[in-house]
Amino acid sequence: MAASKEQIIEAITALDEAQDAGLTKKPSVKDVEDILGSDVSAAERDEAWEAWEAEKNAPSEDTAPDTDEPEEPAGNEPAMVTNHHGSPISLFGVELKPGQSKPVPGFNAKHAVMKAWLKADVISVD
Repeated sequence: MAASKEQIIEAITALDEAQDAGLTKKPSVKDVEDILGSDVSAAERDEAWEAWEAEKNAPSEDTAPDTDEPEEPAGNEPAMVTNHHGSPISLFGVELKPGQSKPVPGFNAKHAVMKAWLKADVISVD
């Protein structure tokens, strides 16, 4: 039986907790498979990793609401987004390598994950 995204996220959490300093990079597919006892594709691991990182970097519920919301681009113009993370990320079908800036069509700074990544300086919008 194939592992669900939630199960893969749980495996990543287990790997993070097993490290003294936590995970500093995406775990290998083999490490995730070893925990789950089932096959996982790199794409499935990548999708779960992005979700895990977003959840890990999301503000806690006891944090006061952020009143300085990032600006959204006007109309349907793409936003110029820069990746400040140590590994590639994918936003709305646009892959950004570390340090790379690209226009991202459909970017919404109010989206929960984007808002968390902006606040955590994983990405920035120019």
